[in-house]
Amino acid sequence: MDILKFFENSINQNKLSHLYLIVGPQGELRDQLILNIIQRLNDQTYESKLAAQESSQLYWIEAENTMIKKQQIVALQEEFSKTSLSDGKRIYVIDDIETMNVQSSNALLKFLEEPLSNQTIGLLTTDKPQSILDTILSRTQLLKMPYLTKEDVFNHLTILNVIDTKKSIISEITRDLSVAESLCEYQEIDQIVQLIENFPKQIHSKDTFEPWLLETTKIFSENSSFFEYLVQILYRLLLDIKKGQNMTFSVIENALEDIKPYINLDAIDKTLHMLQQTLYENRYNIHLDTSRRKMIHSMKELIRS
Repeated sequence: MDILKFFENSINQNKLSHLYLIVGPQGELRDQLILNIIQRLNDQTYESKLAAQESSQLYWIEAENTMIKKQQIVALQEEFSKTSLSDGKRIYVIDDIETMNVQSSNALLKFLEEPLSNQTIGLLTTDKPQSILDTILSRTQLLKMPYLTKEDVFNHLTILNVIDTKKSIISEITRDLSVAESLCEYQEIDQIVQLIENFPKQIHSKDTFEPWLLETTKIFSENSSFFEYLVQILYRLLLDIKKGQNMTFSVIENALEDIKPYINLDAIDKTLHMLQQTLYENRYNIHLDTSRRKMIHSMKELIRS
């Protein structure tokens, strides 16, 4: 769908809705799309997301410490209950609404149920529409951004001469080319590369596996976003080993027959469930180092005695 053309037609035909859900990957492309939509709605151009956030005609909410909180939605409600001093549409943006907790979701529903000016338009964004409450989803007009594929990101990084393991990792965690390029520079990504490349050697011993993984992942106790990337990659790694085909990481595919005798395949499903739970808990500000240690201790059960 050409989303900008859709908004142009809706404006020309006077068929704008009050609430839209923009589904697409996080990053500069989605941010720029929102700025372009706002420009068409209000004939106002912003040079950056920061400039837009400072506008009196625009209210932009982002997650605080990985979560959108009730207080942020209440503040939005209070702001839009005031009489606007400027002409034109009043627009609010809520980024990554899948990060709302129960309290903030209920506050948003209350806000949506109150009569709003026909000049008020909400733009919600997410890359996980399946995580959004049906009661919120049903109130939106859903618009999907065209997604880049994993192969698109991988091929782009190939042009930049990024090593294979790093390309595979980054294309697994983002579909935004600018984000992909920036991730290449982070020490945390290099550490995940080291983990993947050394995994076949370390899986041989239950006694040394846990200390090695604790040391290798120590850096991930400092940043919840990179910790989430780590968990995503571990999940993909184990899922690939379980399936035994179409491996994401060539170094694992090449060593698969050597790895299998040491892996307790019966424990993989339990470990995959544990990793999903770890991702969920990470949203609720669980202490990262505690969560990391608990996760790694559980992973030791993957190795046969």
